[in-house]
Amino acid sequence: MRLQGKTMIVTGGASGIGLATVERCLKEGAKVVLSDLAGSDGAARAQALDAMGARCLFMPCDVTSTEQVDALVANTVEQWGSVDIVFANAGIGGTGDAADTTDADYLRTIDINLNGVFRTARGAATDVPPGLGQHHQLRVDPGRAGAERHRGLFGGQGRRG
Repeated sequence: MRLQGKTMIVTGGASGIGLATVERCLKEGAKVVLSDLAGSDGAARAQALDAMGARCLFMPCDVTSTEQVDALVANTVEQWGSVDIVFANAGIGGTGDAADTTDADYLRTIDINLNGVFRTARGAATDVPPGLGQHHQLRVDPGRAGAERHRGLFGGQGRRG
């Protein structure tokens, strides 16, 4: 139980890599806040995991909103006292080839996949009390949701032909 006593937030935690991360970290002893958009399967998944004896809560959050990210961190601290680990996994794939992607779609992707990681890391970093220095390390890992599936938008390859 390598994560015993640690509190973790996983954004984009209702499915895929996020859900697998939640499940694994619960097995390792962490208390996990499974976070995803309101209306996702997150609440039901967190309740099912919690019912099996794990310490798992669902907290809805749209990572494009600084207010929602800050509330996610504040509510986690209120519930469990701290945030030790953050897996900023919330993300979306592109809408197709770069040549077919509108500015609005591109900016939405950047807001979720890049700015969402920044907002989540910044929000969690505000929970680290001053003076802890090397005795407290907040770990933030950005997810790669969507990047592998849409190399045309993220991997520098345009449409040929």
